[in-house]
Amino acid sequence: MAENENDMKELLQELVTFTKEWKLEINQDKSQIMRTKTTDKETRTWNIEAEGEVVEMKETDIYLGVYFNRDGNIFKEHLNDLARKGKSKINAIKIIASESINRIWTADALWKGAAKPTILYASEVLKINKTEMKKIESLQGEMGRWILKGNGGMPNAGIRGN
Repeated sequence: MAENENDMKELLQELVTFTKEWKLEINQDKSQIMRTKTTDKETRTWNIEAEGEVVEMKETDIYLGVYFNRDGNIFKEHLNDLARKGKSKINAIKIIASESINRIWTADALWKGAAKPTILYASEVLKINKTEMKKIESLQGEMGRWILKGNGGMPNAGIRGN
């Protein structure tokens, strides 16, 4: 990680030196950089070369299943993806639990074992704002109301058990 364009150029030069020393090659097709912080005064692109070729700048990337993008909220795409996956899991749980002998137990077990871990994946390291937290809480509320056969007027405290 580099603080500015010059630092990034130095780091890439170190990489080039290392690869030459160990007789390795840089795969230009798989080599990209992503810049996540910019101000109005700075240009959004850098002109950085490695071994005479300009290194491509990426807009988004996936690392260990976490989506990053270069806009202000670098985890926005990841959080949106988690919400989509969570909604999909909830729909699947409703279908499976509806056919079960013990609807409440089945839905609760699937929620805790499948949907909740999906929705909360990497949440320990994500910066989650109030709007995104409300999305997560609304998914939990939707599942809780369905399990308890409640309606939209059921208080959240009744769903969460507090």
